[in-house]
Amino acid sequence: RQRHLTIPCEMCIRDRPGFGAAAWIHVPLLAMVLMTVLLAVAFFRALSTTPEEEAAVRPADAPPHLPFDRRLMALGIDLLPPAILVLLVFRVPPSELLFLPSWTLDIERTVPSLVMILLTCVHTGVSESVAGTTLGKRLLHGGVLLADGSPLGIGRGLVRAIFKGVLLSAPILGILALFHRDRRTVADLMARSVVVDLRPEAKELSRHDDEPS
Repeated sequence: RQRHLTIPCEMCIRDRPGFGAAAWIHVPLLAMVLMTVLLAVAFFRALSTTPEEEAAVRPADAPPHLPFDRRLMALGIDLLPPAILVLLVFRVPPSELLFLPSWTLDIERTVPSLVMILLTCVHTGVSESVAGTTLGKRLLHGGVLLADGSPLGIGRGLVRAIFKGVLLSAPILGILALFHRDRRTVADLMARSVVVDLRPEAKELSRHDDEPS
């Protein structure tokens, strides 16, 4: 009789769901669905604003947008300190930071990259909210303003930091910026912000480029 009672118990223990990567396989799938929805919302939000409406909001003397290549370099600089810290703490090779939540179903392997993204969003979000720029943007003479030219502020800075985390988790969302006139990303569209070129000569260069040849 005792043997009869212990066998079902052993079977229950053996069949009990675990907490390994397989048990959390649905998390990346849900994240991909969420990112798709965010991309659609940002896309339609961008389409709902015409160039004339944007021109009416932005002042005529507003700085031009920061070129996309310099934005990428600034992002690389901002990612560098968190990346080094994560590599030292987790003792993993740099290649492990490439395993993003949107690229793998192994949630345990994405922990280093998620920590790096979180730290990046925290330090850049605070810096942008308080100073209107980050370490990388400052080195490349860039800054973040609202579309009307006013400072970003804490509230919009928080929104921008949250969606920057989404963007870094799924870099494919960055493709939206290539089709926007001011190269605004999902984070910019949601926070109604724009990354600008703060070099003194940037306005003159931009005005010269806009003149008909």
